[in-house]
Parts: sequence; structure tokens; C-alpha cells
Amino acid sequence: MCCEDNKPKIKEQQLQLKQEQKNIKIVVLGDSGVGKTSLIQKFCFDTLSEKEQTTLGVAYQSAQIVIKGQVLKLHIWDTAGGERYRSLAQLCYRDANAAILVYNITNQKSFEQIYYWEQELFERCTKLSIGLAGNKCDLNEERSVQKDYAQKYANQHDFSFYETSAKTGEGIQILFTDVIQKYLGQYQQKQQQ
Repeated sequence: MCCEDNKPKIKEQQLQLKQEQKNIKIVVLGDSGVGKTSLIQKFCFDTLSEKEQTTLGVAYQSAQIVIKGQVLKLHIWDTAGGERYRSLAQLCYRDANAAILVYNITNQKSFEQIYYWEQELFERCTKLSIGLAGNKCDLNEERSVQKDYAQKYANQHDFSFYETSAKTGEGIQILFTDVIQKYLGQYQQKQQQ
């Protein structure tokens, strides 16, 4: 059997896989400098840039994962946190299935702004699976937002909550997986109604 004989089978399998995959749109929101881009880079590519990156406007990444045998294509929208880009970020909310709100555990103001980002989402979207990420947990000695306080906030709002570190990778995979699984549960429940 020649390699050429396998090409139609491979193409057929790839096409079937594409048809079976589910698309999920995730928006990542938070103030400037909290590490949104770094979180996404670590999740998608398991890399971290040596220098801090600033998103101007909106950035996009995609990733493909398998959860419980289901192929999922993630469309991850990284929004700039600066005030001058906020109206542009609003364009990303449309048709979002999930959101991750990010704050820096060493910056109390970035946590206080989570309420703003939450309200932004709820004005434009309904039925979202939402995660709260306390980023930069590798800087625990500089902490200004207590974990139990953030956990309480997340529980009150039915958010998944994890402290994360784009530097070490801590909490990132489980955060994304939890938010996605929560969305899939909501989606399946909606389909059964």
C-alpha cells in the first residue's frame, strides 16, 4: 500500500473531525497590566514572553482541545484593559459563550474593577459561563487581594475561581477547562429543554 492510498482516508478523517468539533468563543477581560495576554499565551502555547506585552485594542488566539472525548475549537479574544479601548472590547462580547475576568492579586484596584467588567458583560450577554482569575499568584508575598475574599465574591456570582500564574502555569489549564465544562453543561441543558 502506497502513502498516496492513505490520503483520501486521512482527508476524510480530518473533515469528520472538523464537522464534529464545537466552537466556543471566550472573551478575556480585566484592567491593563493584569496579565490577560500572558495567561492566554501560556494556555495556548505553554510559553511566556520575556517582556511584558500590551494588547492594543483586541487580539485573537485559537486553540483546539478535547474534553470528555469532544473536540472543541476555542476562539479566545484578548481585550485591552485601557479605558480608551473599552468601546472596542465591547465588539468582542457578541456571541460569547464564556468569559474570564482577570485581576492581579498584588493590585487591589484591579480586583475592584472586576465589578465593572462583570457589568459590561451582563449588559451585552446572557447565559455566560464565567471564570475569575486571580493572576500573578507567584507574587504571593506582594499580595493585596486575599484569596478567601475573591473566592467569596466568585461564589456569590456563581463564577469559577482559580488563582493563576502565567509565569509558572499554575491554575491556568484547570481554569479554562472548568469554564468550558460549565458552558458545555449549560449548553446541554438548554438543548434538552
